[in-house]
This record gives sequence, C-alpha cells and structure tokens, in this order.
Amino acid sequence: MAISLAATGIAKASLGAAAIQKISLGTTLLWSAGTNVNDNFNRASLGGNWTTAGYNDEPAVPTLNSNRFHAGEPAGFLSGYEMAAGYTATAALTDNHAVRVTIATALTAEQAGLIVRANAGLKDMVIAKITTSGDKSGIWTMDAGDQTRQKSAATTSFKPGDIAEFRVSGNIYQLVRNPDSAATIVATWTDTDADVKPGPTRRYGGLWASSSKEFSGTATYSADLDDFAFRDL
Repeated sequence: MAISLAATGIAKASLGAAAIQKISLGTTLLWSAGTNVNDNFNRASLGGNWTTAGYNDEPAVPTLNSNRFHAGEPAGFLSGYEMAAGYTATAALTDNHAVRVTIATALTAEQAGLIVRANAGLKDMVIAKITTSGDKSGIWTMDAGDQTRQKSAATTSFKPGDIAEFRVSGNIYQLVRNPDSAATIVATWTDTDADVKPGPTRRYGGLWASSSKEFSGTATYSADLDDFAFRDL
C-alpha cells in the first residue's frame, strides 16, 4: 500500500535524523522504504532487468512463453537442464527479503523454484524447488555453483493459481503456500551452521526452472510461473 502527501508519493520518512523504515496501522503495513519490485512478464522476453544462467555446462536458460516465466528448451537428450533468472536490476536493501510468484501451470517432475539471497552472477543462492519429484523438492543452497539439499519437503500441494512465497529472515528460510489466505508453511529450514553468508552482495531474488527431453523428442518443463514480486521484509 502506498501513502501520499496530497498527490505526491512519499519516498522517504524520518524522525529527526533517524530514517523510518516502515509505517504500519496495527498489523497492516502502510509504507516501507525497502525494495518492492513486481513483474507480470507481459512481453516477449525477460529483458535487461534479468540475468539468466544455465547449469551443468548446459546452454538452456529461462525464457517467456505466453506471458509467463518458462523453462528453456532442452538442447539434447538429457535430464536435468537446470537454469535460473535473477532480477539483478534491483537488490533488496536488507538481508531479510521475500520472493513470491503465482503457479501458472500444473507441476511436473521438473523443478520450478523461487530464489533468495542470490549474488549477481547466480552462483550463490538459496532455492525453494517446487515439483512432483520427492527427490528434488524442498530447500536447496548453491555455493559457487554446487547445490546441496538442506531440507526435503513435499510440494505437490501447489496447484495452478496458488501463490508461492519464499522468504528469509535471519537464518530461517520458509516456503509458504498462499501466504495471504489460509497460509500453509510447506518447508522451513534453519541455517544453524551458517552455511549461507548473507551480505550486500547476496541480496537478489529470482526464479528457477528445469527441463528435460526423452529420446522420443518429448520435452518436459517445470511449471510456468507468473506475477513475480520481490521485496524487503
């Protein structure tokens, strides 16, 4: 919710020399000085606000299809074309932030996902993977391009039209289904060993996707995503 003085939006607020970060009415947030980015993907390509990366030495990267975030075309007959897109035009102001997205199509055995605490090169990040595959779902970390599963979780409850939110506060990471209505915490990971090193270089959010192709030529894609939002908490 935005607040204004007459017709002028308020960009900064302070009390004396102290900057005010948030203004609330009870439990309702009225205004925040933090990052708040939205993208509805209503165009032909991701564009310059996004940085893409493919992993496992594969060339596939995310794209847009029918105005939705979509996994890139698998180039050969190989399972596990994993890829990411980070919204690198704007970083969060703090280490505590959240990404949310709408699940646009049915889940598959490929991984759709939400990314927090990423660096600009998309080699370090934390990913919440949403898929019908129990071997791939849950919360993962990436460190210098290498992935580790930190928390397994069943994510098959997500259906088209659901909202997924992945948020981090301190060392606690949570994947939430429909956070604004009958919220369900799907996965929680507490980074007790400080595996993730937060800081100003790791304040980007983004999205994850994967695809594969059978020898018959049939391709499988992770669920399409829509209505990306990234904000400080």
